[in-house]
Amino acid sequence: MCVPMLVTTHVETVALLSLKNDTPKIEVTMEVTADSNYRPKEKATYQNIKKYVKDNFGVNVHTRYIAEVKRMCGLEMGENHHKSQKENPEIKHCPPAKMMYIEDALKYFGLI
Repeated sequence: MCVPMLVTTHVETVALLSLKNDTPKIEVTMEVTADSNYRPKEKATYQNIKKYVKDNFGVNVHTRYIAEVKRMCGLEMGENHHKSQKENPEIKHCPPAKMMYIEDALKYFGLI
């Protein structure tokens, strides 16, 4: 004997919603005063790295030098949106002295 099966796409859902007013809450307030030594951490942007090197060593560094040092350290790099359109662009490498300054800045910002 064959029993026919009905196929439907009808689905019912039952949900119980409740409002709980007895949930404990903890409120914390923090006031920064002149005596506290809290400072928000700066982000390691190319401009901040350039500023750090200029302020501490009195030397200007180009962003391509920063990118080269980051690549050498194995750090994650974003896409370069200002790529040269030339077939064989001239590549200037970072001088060793500036490389040390940039590495110091990367350590300051906690990247290496």
